[in-house]
Amino acid sequence: MSPLLISEPPLQVLPSLAKAIGLNEAIVLQQLHYWLIKRDHVVDGRPWVYGTYEYWQKENFGWWHIDTVKRIFTALEKRGLVKSANLNARKIDRTKWYTIDYDALLYLHPSVQNALTIGAECPDGQGKMARSLKTETSPEKEESPYSPPKGGTRRRYVSEDYHATFLQFWDIYPVKKDKWRAWRIWKRDNLASIGAKICASVDQHKKYDMGWKKGYVKHPATYLNDKCWQDEFDSPTTDVLKVVI
Repeated sequence: MSPLLISEPPLQVLPSLAKAIGLNEAIVLQQLHYWLIKRDHVVDGRPWVYGTYEYWQKENFGWWHIDTVKRIFTALEKRGLVKSANLNARKIDRTKWYTIDYDALLYLHPSVQNALTIGAECPDGQGKMARSLKTETSPEKEESPYSPPKGGTRRRYVSEDYHATFLQFWDIYPVKKDKWRAWRIWKRDNLASIGAKICASVDQHKKYDMGWKKGYVKHPATYLNDKCWQDEFDSPTTDVLKVVI
């Protein structure tokens, strides 16, 4: 067999994404997405992955010069599709962390709204075919890339297989942000088995958490990732009961 034919997990990219942002940028964005769904470092409901330009070039894009890799990442950041930050414990460590702004991706032309696939059916079985990101929109005029739709209508992630226990949690949680990321954490940690306990905890936070009463409520993905359903509250005082009543 020729060594030039596929015998290892291939990189994949959809033509619609390549057409919208460029082939090189599409390759990097897809590969970044691949690593984000395999990592569990989540900050405020958003997954992050770190690496130097040298690491990205050596481990992922060996056919490019390091300057090319740096130029592509910089271009993606300028377009608002990729965000970077210093999330290192030691600030002297300048290694960048990266994440994808999936909301910005949704504001591309509708033909690329499904352009990042969650998995791939690889020859060696290391990957699994999974659903693409889907969006639900109301009829409207086509918007320019990366700008929110006019009239306050906002595209959002939808799924055809949310578990009933997750939907119950989502219905009672007071903040409706990053539903897709919260669902990923729900699946990752198999929270369906304690769904009733989590929902009961949300009710307890609503009643007795003074921070929540003042409007300081975590995003649902952060609430789940931080296991806030394990929080305990003292017996409510008379004053608290009056507020609840």
